[in-house]
Amino acid sequence: MHIQQDSLAGETVSRLLEHRGMLLGYVRKRIAAPELAEDLLQDSLLKALRSAPGIRDDQKLLPWFYRILNNAIIDIYRGKGTAPVRADLDVELLEDPGERTETGEQALCSCFRALL
Repeated sequence: MHIQQDSLAGETVSRLLEHRGMLLGYVRKRIAAPELAEDLLQDSLLKALRSAPGIRDDQKLLPWFYRILNNAIIDIYRGKGTAPVRADLDVELLEDPGERTETGEQALCSCFRALL
């Protein structure tokens, strides 16, 4: 039974991917940053995959998915969504490359380690 549900979910997402250009255009009109728009669409497709009801009729599928996209866009504007993380570096770390200190490099590495 679980395999059949996975198959229906995969089929639903495949049908949505046929409309990828149109869906991305819809998101891009509302989200200016191209990378964020792409991420939002991918996240929404994952949500659809997880909760795909196995809708067979495109007339019902697309409005259902547009609702998922709209909710994700609203979450971005409300600050609840996945937004790019901005890493602020200390001015001390922006020293001359010729005068690198081991502590400055270690601090920079620890900043990047936290992001990974």
